[in-house]
Amino acid sequence: MGLEVYVTHRFQLSAKSENGIQALWRWADIEMEGQIQEGWDVPVTLGKRGELLAAESEFGPDGRRMNVPFFFIYPPDDLGDKKEWTFEFKPEKSTDGPAFSATYKIVGSEAAIGEDATKVNVELKEEGSGGMVVKGVYWVGKDGWVRKFDLSVENWPVPQMGQSIFVKIRGSLKT
Repeated sequence: MGLEVYVTHRFQLSAKSENGIQALWRWADIEMEGQIQEGWDVPVTLGKRGELLAAESEFGPDGRRMNVPFFFIYPPDDLGDKKEWTFEFKPEKSTDGPAFSATYKIVGSEAAIGEDATKVNVELKEEGSGGMVVKGVYWVGKDGWVRKFDLSVENWPVPQMGQSIFVKIRGSLKT
């Protein structure tokens, strides 16, 4: 089973510290297979580089896993002239979900939602059999915010459906 989804994510910052960010993540304007779906809010905690550490949801760890692909992980401060970086997520406890690695590569610049943006390819893979695999593109504005994304996700956990599926999901982020 595979789905095509378009979504607008809204991000409302609640608190910021040297350890990360607390925010409200909203799934809004969801169109799935031509049908408009009701959105929902997810309180989230992000790490220093934008990685999703926690998502408060009635779906437990799968609720966090479901949202992982939509959080762009920024390069370390020492990127320099490099055009590629990686991120390794190692869970601190079993409820954090599986470990994953992600590779990001700057591939150019182009307009995204009416402004210049840096185009960044991503490949993310969870460890283990049946782990989530994400391939796609983020367009990041000059201010560092993601403008839009286009992702293909294999084994995307959808707790509401009680299964993992293939999904092609495109969308934008509004702050």
